[in-house]
Parts: sequence; structure tokens; C-alpha cells
Amino acid sequence: MSQQNTQYQTALGEAIAPIPIFQDQEIIFKTQLTKLRKLLKTDRVALLRFYPQLDGGGEFVCEDVTYGWNSLLNLKVENNCFPNYQEEGIQAVADINATQLSQYYAQILREFQVKADLVVPVFKQDEATETTVPELWGLLCIHQCSSPRKWQDLEIEFAQKTAQNLTVIIRNTQLLEAAHYQVEQQKALARVIKRIRTPIDLEEIFKVTATEVRQLLQADRVAVFRFYPERDWEGEFVSEDIADEWDSALAAKVYDHCFAGEYAVHYQQGRVQAVEDIYAAGLGDCHIEILERFQVRANLVVPLLKSREQGELPELWGLLCIHQCSGPRHWQDYEIDFAQQIADHFGV
Repeated sequence: MSQQNTQYQTALGEAIAPIPIFQDQEIIFKTQLTKLRKLLKTDRVALLRFYPQLDGGGEFVCEDVTYGWNSLLNLKVENNCFPNYQEEGIQAVADINATQLSQYYAQILREFQVKADLVVPVFKQDEATETTVPELWGLLCIHQCSSPRKWQDLEIEFAQKTAQNLTVIIRNTQLLEAAHYQVEQQKALARVIKRIRTPIDLEEIFKVTATEVRQLLQADRVAVFRFYPERDWEGEFVSEDIADEWDSALAAKVYDHCFAGEYAVHYQQGRVQAVEDIYAAGLGDCHIEILERFQVRANLVVPLLKSREQGELPELWGLLCIHQCSGPRHWQDYEIDFAQQIADHFGV
């Protein structure tokens, strides 16, 4: 075995070692990328992350690059710049000028000063997708800028192992964030319950609740919507907390003529609506028009119910509306659970 192969095998063994759980994700990413670039003696190793709010596009969030080559850090790219790595897997290109690439992709690589590249998909694996196709989180991009280069099997193997490590790091970070979130969730819930039990103005309770929920969920708008059933489910937003860049929905009168027929009974039964993207959720046109009016792209809606006598459906008096306006958003189970817990204490 050559000295270089021995070096790769040793490094591969080190890569399989346990990933630190409590280190900052950005630090671990940087460590992994630096180790990979030095081992492969390549010009640049960069990590591209895809974002649904960028319509599937992405941003280079970490890199290690040698002197003399441009940095890609924080550079945003469109979603049609790259091949479908979810299906095609690893791409090893020895010479971009001698390989059949799409014109757009070849142009992007030239702008990045790339002569040869090795790209490995990085997946996001969570409990909900362990038995299904994992979500494509991003790409591990290894660039040779100085000249063409034939990628060796051991080099590809080490890049794969690094990508697997990145998946573990992402998963560990998710677990830590979820644990931290649960602690903060209970604190926020306690503050809201204390306010509800304090004899203060109902409007003040709504405002405090909207603020607590928006800060914890980091949403663009959280609003309390109140119905007037006697007006055929017409209603208005009576309280909100909203990020500066979005329009206020306060006092806006809303009448959704789809609501009585399609949604009212389900909400009375306690249904929660979690919509990742209003344009891909099969919503009625009338409902989409109303959401567009308030700049909503993703929403989480929890019914606010008042108990009645046993055997009767509870009275639906309002909705707790959590809006993401900046782009699509996947609502986590613990976020939905928190919103439900908040709503459960609003049986006013």
C-alpha cells in the first residue's frame, strides 16, 4: 500500500470516530472541511445548504479554501444551478471542459474557478424519515481550481464519510435545539398561563401570548383571530405580534366563504392546520387569496375553543394563527404541540 493510501486509511479511521455532540455546529463543520481539504490537497472544500425559503436554492455556509482562490462563503445560488443529487448521488468530474455538463452548471463552475470537482450530497435524517427517503440538506463540494484532476476511489470514499459525518452533526444539532426549545417552551407556557390567570384585560393577554409565541417560534407573524359566528363566520384579527418588514393584519375584516363549508367543523373538532407551503397544500382558491392578502407563505393554525355541555361540540370562537411570510416552512411536531398547549388555555 502506498504512503498516500495509508494516510487516507488512517484519516478514514479517524473520521469514523464519534462526533462531538456539544460543540458548536459551525466549528465542527469547519473542522471537518479543513481536515478534508488538507488530506485531499485540494484548493477548496465548501458546504452548500439548501433552503426552502429560497425556492430550493442554497447558500454556501462553510468553507476551507487555499490562498489565491475566491471565497464562496455566504454566496447564494439558484436551485437550477446543480444536477439532481437526490437521485444521481455523487458526482466526480475530472475535467469540467471534457465532461458533458449542462451549460448553466458548467458556467457556474467556471465562475467558481473550478477545473475539477467532487460533489457528495449531504442528507438530513430525522426520526420521521428514518424509513423513507431522507431530505437533501445540502452538498459537500470539493473543488480543484488549479488544474483538472482524476478523483481516486479512496478520495471519494473519504468524501462520502465526511458527508456522513455532516449528517450526524446536523442530527445532533437538531436534538440539542429540540431539547433547548422544550425548556424555553415550558418557560413561555408558564408565563402565558400566569397572565391568563391574572385578572388583566383580555386584549393584553392576547398581545402577550402573540409576542411569546412569535419569539419562541421565530415566525413572521402571530395573531389571534376572532370569529363572529352570527355573521356567517366573518371575523377579524384582534391582536398580533409581527416582524417589522411585514404588513399588520390588525382590524382587517375577513370573510372566507369557503370556511363554513370546508373548515369550521374540523376546527370545532380540534383540528390543527399545519401548511408548509400554501401553494402546495391543496387549499381552495378563496382561502389562498385571503392568505396572500396577508403575505402568508406557510401557516400553523390552531383553533381556540370554549367548552360546552358534555356531548356538544365546543364553541369555536377564534384561531391562533402563526404565519411564515418569508417562504415555505416545515412545522416541527414540538412547535405544533407548543401552539396547541397555548391554545388549550384560551377557553375564554
